[in-house]
Amino acid sequence: MPARGGSLDGMTTTMRRAAHWHRPLMVFFDARESLVRMALVVLSGVGYLLLGTPDNDTPAQWVLAVAAFAAGLSFHRRPLVNLLLQTALLAVTIQVVDDVTINQVGARRQTGTTGRPCRSPGCSTAARPTTIWADRRVDAAQTGRRAPRRNCRAAPDMGQLTPHPVRAATRAVLPGRLLGMTGMGPSVRKLSISVPSDVAERLGAETNASAYIVSAVRARMRLEQLGAILARRGMTVTAEGKARAAAALAEAEAEWTPERRAELRERSKQGARALFDSPGDRRASAA
Repeated sequence: MPARGGSLDGMTTTMRRAAHWHRPLMVFFDARESLVRMALVVLSGVGYLLLGTPDNDTPAQWVLAVAAFAAGLSFHRRPLVNLLLQTALLAVTIQVVDDVTINQVGARRQTGTTGRPCRSPGCSTAARPTTIWADRRVDAAQTGRRAPRRNCRAAPDMGQLTPHPVRAATRAVLPGRLLGMTGMGPSVRKLSISVPSDVAERLGAETNASAYIVSAVRARMRLEQLGAILARRGMTVTAEGKARAAAALAEAEAEWTPERRAELRERSKQGARALFDSPGDRRASAA
């Protein structure tokens, strides 16, 4: 049965070739190399703790670093135990060590408020807050304190505190409605638009700016609908036609003076009384 022996020889040759090509990888993951591998894991895991500014080092930072090195050297022959210990130490590091120490360099999303004068007569506050979002680098020496935990329903702190790195990254991915339930605080972004100066003055003079905006939008929609109806009938709105319509409206308003309106209102009231009063009431009023 030479075919069977040939097949076994072929399989053996293939395995030898695979072992030859994968020998460097097998040597790297050998137990004798575990000390070097675990040392690299420790350096990559807590090395950023040793790169802090000299004036911002904390005792907890060095305690965690020494503990990570000791765990890596003690359990270098047990990779699974070492991995669990390193993961636990890194989790403790995120909660204990200062946010500024963990992230020495990076863009911090800051939230600030500025006030602009409120020109509305019914405005009770001196300034109307406007939210500003900006990315800037924050020096660790200036912001060396940890951001306190706050209620998600409370107003955000507009100081110089830097946000938590994990919460900031999660806030950029998850929607704000979910973050409000987890205690990380929703992100509120306000939209600002540029309007002409006369419109800004009108909005500042209005006691109810929202109602004014709604009425203006509805009036604009009615004008657009009227223009569409006229266009379907073959009529176009021109500047000359607008001028004639404005002149006719001004002439009609000039004819209807306040005295004439009051007289017409009084006649309407008398006609309504004469129409709805009973005959007995009319005889009593005549007597």
